[in-house]
Amino acid sequence: MSIDAAINKAWDELGKSGKDKTLKVRFIGSDYLVELEKKRVTKLGDSAVAKDYYALLILHYILNQDSAGEPAGDWISFRDLEGGNFYYSVFRQRAIDKIVKKFANNADGLFIDIQKIGGEKLNMADAAVQIKAFEKVPVAVLLWKQDEELPGDANILFKENIKKIFCTEDVAVLGEIIASKL
Repeated sequence: MSIDAAINKAWDELGKSGKDKTLKVRFIGSDYLVELEKKRVTKLGDSAVAKDYYALLILHYILNQDSAGEPAGDWISFRDLEGGNFYYSVFRQRAIDKIVKKFANNADGLFIDIQKIGGEKLNMADAAVQIKAFEKVPVAVLLWKQDEELPGDANILFKENIKKIFCTEDVAVLGEIIASKL
């Protein structure tokens, strides 16, 4: 399904959901205004219309957040999602490898400005942060520094409730967005 078709389907489902006509959603440290009647998602502060893939994630979050419950349970990797093993190499290339390239030789750089995107330090790996992508969607970014013996590596983890909010393709896009924000 094309992104335009997916967005139109999400708007239709949201219109039938009985949700308020105007909603505010926090996504990776920024607030977005969702206007059902105008079928528009804008970033508060500068009123910029959200990119299509941001809008789709926001709409899917609004539609599914009530059934997700609070983030709990173990952290899972992308491979633990339905079809995650099949798409892992693409996810790794588009999200994880970007983090490794940027931070394997500068692990402390991972912590720069993380508060601006709703992040905080975690006590995992050589360096790690938890980012509140959405209210009910924490994401952990783990980094292992490069040394004389091993190349650097990274991983992106999600709480299990993400399976109730997003499909695997949405999670892949979310990982890419987070990697680009770091």
